[in-house]
Amino acid sequence: MTRIRIAKNGSIRFIYDDGLACLQELGISHIKRVSHVEPYNGWQADMSPTGQDIILGPYKTRKEALEAEMQWLIEHNIPTAKENKRG
Repeated sequence: MTRIRIAKNGSIRFIYDDGLACLQELGISHIKRVSHVEPYNGWQADMSPTGQDIILGPYKTRKEALEAEMQWLIEHNIPTAKENKRG
């Protein structure tokens, strides 16, 4: 379920996937973390790096948390990371 956003200025934003790594060769690239999937009472996805105070879960498996994280990011148009949100 890969989504790529291309802005009017030509910049590209996508959820990193090794299969899309070649897109980095098109120009200057920056990789930023926009969420954290961590074990806590099961597994949860912390979306706070996007500037949203949202925790998804808990989920029984890491895979479920990763899938929920991906779905949330797509539903929210692949938001960018906010600076200094996590220490």
